[in-house]
Amino acid sequence: MRIKLYFSIILIFTIFSIKLAFSQDSKRIAVINIKNSAGISYFWQGDFDPAQAMTDLIINQLIKSQRFLVFDRQNLAAVMQEHNLSVSGEITPETAVEVGKLIGVEYILTGSVTEFSQVGEEGGGAIAIPLPWGGGVKLKSKKVRCAVSLHLTNVSSGLYGAGITAKDETTVQDFGFAGFVGGVGLGYNNEEFLNSALGKSMNKVAQDAVNQLETVQFKEVPQSVKLEGYVIDVDGEQISLNIGAKHGIVKGMRFIIFRPKEITDPLTKEKKILNKPVGEIEIISVDEETCTGKAAPGTQGVMPKDKAKRK
Repeated sequence: MRIKLYFSIILIFTIFSIKLAFSQDSKRIAVINIKNSAGISYFWQGDFDPAQAMTDLIINQLIKSQRFLVFDRQNLAAVMQEHNLSVSGEITPETAVEVGKLIGVEYILTGSVTEFSQVGEEGGGAIAIPLPWGGGVKLKSKKVRCAVSLHLTNVSSGLYGAGITAKDETTVQDFGFAGFVGGVGLGYNNEEFLNSALGKSMNKVAQDAVNQLETVQFKEVPQSVKLEGYVIDVDGEQISLNIGAKHGIVKGMRFIIFRPKEITDPLTKEKKILNKPVGEIEIISVDEETCTGKAAPGTQGVMPKDKAKRK
């Protein structure tokens, strides 16, 4: 009896240890609403939104994954709305850092449906299906292609941790637009949609994307709040700093340029350092150990050895 109890305790402890290790290793992630890329073919009808459907399907796949802990999307929307942050469209590195700090996640997933198009018709014509009240509707087989592009942003630095693309195409019966009546408000987690040819194809894209995310090699990067450096070169409006990608620099970051000046306090006669702002730059290119920014309007007289601090 004692032996059985002993082994039972060991088994429970082992299972608990595995679960604890799993939860510690899991990456906390939030998904910002995926958008429809400008230029995709709008051939569908009704209320169907490919981007919203893809957002739902990717979140479902992430929840099933053993590598990610997904932040609740309703709470995410509420937090972002409260802090006047956009819940759709492109997210900047600065926004990623801000959102991550607010909700306590490590990664932000954004992206867009880059293709949702009718690429051809299959078969030799339409199939007539009679309706109970008379007349009928014609079904025609059509081939639909769907593709998604995702970006995984590291909250600590604003660096893109990975770029993912996935796509699939399938043949659907055109009833409204893709196998069921458009405009009736079917949820994208609805069984009818998930069992449709289009639903299965889009879910395949979502699953492929998440499978790729599970293979990403995560690496620790410096905290963005510590990003400071100094000017090493000035070429007209282009100003280069001595910090780069390995320090967590990404395009779009802004830095304030200032020049330390030693002054004497007229009251205490003590020597003090006054940091005098001389301009601002926005990073336009990044190398491993250096970066270059474009001077903002009003920036004048920047010199090598001037200091730079992230805005």
